[in-house]
Amino acid sequence: MMDSDIDQLNQLLHRKLRAYDNYLSATLLLKKSLESDAMDAVEECIKHRGDLMRDIDELDQRLGHYRKSPALNQHSDMVRSMTQTAENLDEKLRQIVVANQDCQGMAVDRCESLKKAIMQHEREAKGLHGYTRQGQRISKFLSIDT
Repeated sequence: MMDSDIDQLNQLLHRKLRAYDNYLSATLLLKKSLESDAMDAVEECIKHRGDLMRDIDELDQRLGHYRKSPALNQHSDMVRSMTQTAENLDEKLRQIVVANQDCQGMAVDRCESLKKAIMQHEREAKGLHGYTRQGQRISKFLSIDT
């Protein structure tokens, strides 16, 4: 593995770490948007996270080329640097998982409350229908003759 390859690998790892930082930021913003019930912001955050996931996938594909390189193990300083970066990536990923689980929990709670509200509305609507007979007309005016 040549020095230029090592530099490129190191750059890709740091780009991936920045992408993880951006993804974590987007996830925390999504969490705030869910908390404040700002559905337009939620939609934007989800789209942005999708874009970031594609970027991370692309970086992973490019990094896959280097992972298979046997010459990588011959550069101890590079292995140390990669180990530290990998630990940083792991820690960032743990933070992302926790934030994402919080978002999922809030989204599930929101869906459940909406479901309950819809069911309550349907029960009320059915109850109102039970008080009127089919074909019965409701008077529109008061008769002043009687």
